[in-house]
Amino acid sequence: MISNKVILMATVLVMAGCASSSDKAVKVDYSAAAKLTIPVFTSKWENGFVQVAAKDKKGCGEFGKNVLTGSYDKDISLPLEPEKDVFIHVSRAYGISSCESDEMFYASRGNEYIVNIELAGQTCAVSVFEIAPGVAKRKINTYLAYVSPVNAAKVCQNKDKF
Repeated sequence: MISNKVILMATVLVMAGCASSSDKAVKVDYSAAAKLTIPVFTSKWENGFVQVAAKDKKGCGEFGKNVLTGSYDKDISLPLEPEKDVFIHVSRAYGISSCESDEMFYASRGNEYIVNIELAGQTCAVSVFEIAPGVAKRKINTYLAYVSPVNAAKVCQNKDKF
C-alpha cells in the first residue's frame, strides 16, 4: 500500500511541473479589462441564451456556455479580454416567435459594453452600447458573424472559414 507521504510527494512534483509550464501561458490583466454587461429584465431575457467568444488570429472563436443564469433578478457582468474583437450570440424564444443574432464588436480596454434586445411583435433587434471613461453611453456598430453549420460553438468573421 502506498503511504500518504509518497502520494503527497508525487502531488508536489506534478504541481511543480505544471507551475514551470505556466510561464508560457498568456495572462490577462482583468483589472483593466473591458466588461460586458447584460441588463436582465425578465420580460426580455426569459428563455434567452447569450454566448461570448474572443476572436483568434484566424478570425474565429469558440462560444462558451450560456452566460445567462436561471435567475433573472440582477444584471450579469463578464470581463472581456481588452483590445480584441468579441463575438456574441443572442437568442430568445417567446411565444411562437424566436430571434437569433450573431454579432462581432471590438472591446477597448477599460470600457463597458451593454447588450440590449428590443422585442417588437414577432421580430427582435440586438444592439450593443459602449460606455467609455468620461464619455456618454453610445450605440456602437456591430458586424455580422457567422456560426458554423456543423459546429454551433464555432463562430467566424467570414463564412469561408468553414
